[in-house]
Amino acid sequence: MIQNNQTPKDNGIVEKKAASARKGFAGVFLFYFLVAFEFAYMAGPFAIYFYSLYSPVLNFFNNIPGLNWLIQFFLPHAARQTASPFLKGLEVLGIILTAAGLLVFALGAVQIYYSKLAKKGAVMGGLYKYVRHPQYSAFIVSSFGMMLLWPRFIVVILFVTLLFAYRALAKAEERECEERFGAAYREYKQKTGRFLPMVIPKERGTKSGIGRSLLKGLGAYVLTLAVFLSAAFGLRALSINSLYAVYSPNSATIALCKMDDRLIDQVIAIAKADEQVRAYFADNEPERLELNYVLPAQWYAAEVPMNDVVYRRGHQSPEDYDPTRYKVIFTEPVVRNGKITEGKDILSKTLYRTPIVEVWVDVEKNQVIEVKPIPQNYRYEEVPVALF
Repeated sequence: MIQNNQTPKDNGIVEKKAASARKGFAGVFLFYFLVAFEFAYMAGPFAIYFYSLYSPVLNFFNNIPGLNWLIQFFLPHAARQTASPFLKGLEVLGIILTAAGLLVFALGAVQIYYSKLAKKGAVMGGLYKYVRHPQYSAFIVSSFGMMLLWPRFIVVILFVTLLFAYRALAKAEERECEERFGAAYREYKQKTGRFLPMVIPKERGTKSGIGRSLLKGLGAYVLTLAVFLSAAFGLRALSINSLYAVYSPNSATIALCKMDDRLIDQVIAIAKADEQVRAYFADNEPERLELNYVLPAQWYAAEVPMNDVVYRRGHQSPEDYDPTRYKVIFTEPVVRNGKITEGKDILSKTLYRTPIVEVWVDVEKNQVIEVKPIPQNYRYEEVPVALF
């Protein structure tokens, strides 16, 4: 029989270390699970083959009254040009932040895994000299960039939720480091910021209980979410008001490129004057709604039901397009319950669009060039995508 020479005190230390190791493993596992989930959810929709996974979730929310706003876009996604340079700047900012965040994350990963392989102990130099959790900070920056590039309201909620998840993971990791590295890590912690290269002083006072801490955390989460969603709704209002578009009580016509109202009206008038096009509107009821798109003939937008949207052409928008030739995509929107008081309401209440016809127009010759039926199977047919 093997003698156990460990004292109760020794056993307590071993058990404490084992519990700490289990917490550390759970924290690391949760972190990388969140990283993988966040990247897949936020970046995946850029590729059409991922939409087969996302469409059930998007359609689920889209079909529930009161929740369908969650999957709507709050920044222009189909429109290539708007009247707001600020909105264009947000798109550029999104690209920069996404790339920069992923780069810093990779650098942080190299540094920390090199330290582990070399058994150098706690990492407190390099990126970690400025912030305690550069990888978390990098993913927060990258996630914010992705939110600007795939700007659905549901992504805003996901982003804010992950902010608080990263905070909780960081605190758990810091407790483990204090147990392992003692005074050296506590000193490092006092002079180095958690996510920012600055130390934010803590409030002095009595220590809160678990219940009170949870309430404070929940309150902070709700407040942060309210701020971000309010900003997103404000950006949606700015986006709609910055579109090149014309409206009537029953229609919204959006130009995906820079066009004045007169030219948009001219293109629509030429298209609807054609006898073949009028046949598509022969059964037009007085209350029938229209959500129409005008774009240069050489442009393609995968979010709009049209012909010839193929791989590498889904977002084709060359700057040197022919300014005399345009195509119009006529669609009929299916809207949520609620009265449409003006055309702009269509952009915030549409659930689905039923394509009607694609018409090519030559404004110089004042005539229709070609009338194309929309194919039954078109890109993103069953997925709620950006309306503008």
